[in-house]
Amino acid sequence: MTTGTMTITIHKKRPDFRDIRGDLRARIKSLEETGEREQADFAKKQEEIAAEHKKSMDAIKGAIAAYKRMLQLEEALADHNMLDGEAKIGPMPDQVKIPMPMSRQPLADFLVAQVKERGSMTKEDLRLAALFAGYFDEGESGGRAVHATLMNLIKNKRLVVDIDGLYGVASEAEEARML
Repeated sequence: MTTGTMTITIHKKRPDFRDIRGDLRARIKSLEETGEREQADFAKKQEEIAAEHKKSMDAIKGAIAAYKRMLQLEEALADHNMLDGEAKIGPMPDQVKIPMPMSRQPLADFLVAQVKERGSMTKEDLRLAALFAGYFDEGESGGRAVHATLMNLIKNKRLVVDIDGLYGVASEAEEARML
């Protein structure tokens, strides 16, 4: 093994190279700003997901509490021999409806989503879609609620209604007028 010396020559300034330190600093600053924006977007999405999760968990906890109350009632009835069936209270029904809390989007967002998904729709079509989606209790038509919601959506320019009474997404209608 031999060791030798190496000579390095450093030139003070070469005319064919330009100083890129300023460019590098600008690139670093731009990347840092991009990282900050990305972190802010992440935090915002995290908050939205946490709020959605809380809403779902609240619905589940509500259902659990309702079932616990029903179980307590059943246990109280069993303790007092009131579950002897038909002899004391008559025939038992084949089915029992138990309302379950459901996590669903607000009616306004549902109506806008329907119009975006299916295209222009009449007020009656929107009312029926909301009815089938379970937005109204049994025996309730939802006509007034849908009408009031549609009027607010038009007022806030999220939906428009054309001369034929069809509701459409405001941005699509604006584009059609411009053509």
